[in-house]
Amino acid sequence: MKKNILLILFIALQPALHAQFDNVGTSAMNFLKIGVGARGIAMGSSQVASVNDATALYWNPSGIANLTANQVLLSNNNWIADLSHNFLAAVVPAGEFGVIGVSVSYLSMGDMKVTDWDNTYGTGQTFSANSAAIGIGWARHMNDRFMVGVQLKLLHESIANTTANSFAVDVGSQYDIGWLRLGMSLQNFGPQTRLEGRDLLIRTDPLTEVGSNPSDVTANLETQNWSLPIVFQIGVAVTPYRGEYFRLSTSVDYRDERDYRAQTMMGAEFVVQEMVFLRGGVRNRVVSTVSNSTIDIEQEYLLSAGIGVVYGIPTTDLVVHFDYAFQELAFFNNSQLISVAFDF
Repeated sequence: MKKNILLILFIALQPALHAQFDNVGTSAMNFLKIGVGARGIAMGSSQVASVNDATALYWNPSGIANLTANQVLLSNNNWIADLSHNFLAAVVPAGEFGVIGVSVSYLSMGDMKVTDWDNTYGTGQTFSANSAAIGIGWARHMNDRFMVGVQLKLLHESIANTTANSFAVDVGSQYDIGWLRLGMSLQNFGPQTRLEGRDLLIRTDPLTEVGSNPSDVTANLETQNWSLPIVFQIGVAVTPYRGEYFRLSTSVDYRDERDYRAQTMMGAEFVVQEMVFLRGGVRNRVVSTVSNSTIDIEQEYLLSAGIGVVYGIPTTDLVVHFDYAFQELAFFNNSQLISVAFDF
């Protein structure tokens, strides 16, 4: 019965998925596509099947069902152009009900100078821009192998006195048979949004051709509705070796974004006594170049790597996870990310 329900839901979503995946460069709130957690970034963002900590609230909400202890996780991403992306999540097991988690994602762009035609170096005033998502998620083991999860997110973006608000839903599942794990997630499924605010009010002269009137008419600039950056990701994680002291895990994901070409991500994690973690990954990027009126399609590969350490505080139930990662970014300097998690 459960399999039939999932199949019906998948078929019902097909028209909506194809409709949303058929647009390139037409999404709002693209901060929702910035990955979180040093482990996931280091492994090339191939996390949909293997994620098992609080960052699952970003990658695949079903992954928090793997947690058996309370966990609080903080992640900071030193992203492009001096932008800072932060992620905070807390997860609490709730017995037979499942696992509950809350998350906050925040992109800060800092203060910027206000300029105009007469003051190209600044008027002395500043404005700011930021983006935020607040989510609450739930996940549960349906049986000893199959997990499902869902998250509802409230979304907000602002620039100066203009804002946009919306909401979105993430759904996901994992199927675990020990050495092999399958995962699927659908992120940012929600209604369109648009910018609104008093900065869109202007004063104008409706008779510009005549030029006889001053700019004494108040007008409102019209903004359009834009879709959210829906993402469909499916992947597989394999543990080819598990010994007494060492473990090797690998993962491969296929990612299809609404406003970008499909990507493939691969990652690997070498673990020493479940205390030290060495990670690496690669993801592809399709590059289009125009030469002599012809369009050439090439593949570009971006690398990532990182390290993690887990330490249990003696005589307490507190376990600390520290992770670091860097990743190559097209057209920009490398991004560095640090995350810290506490189990208790």
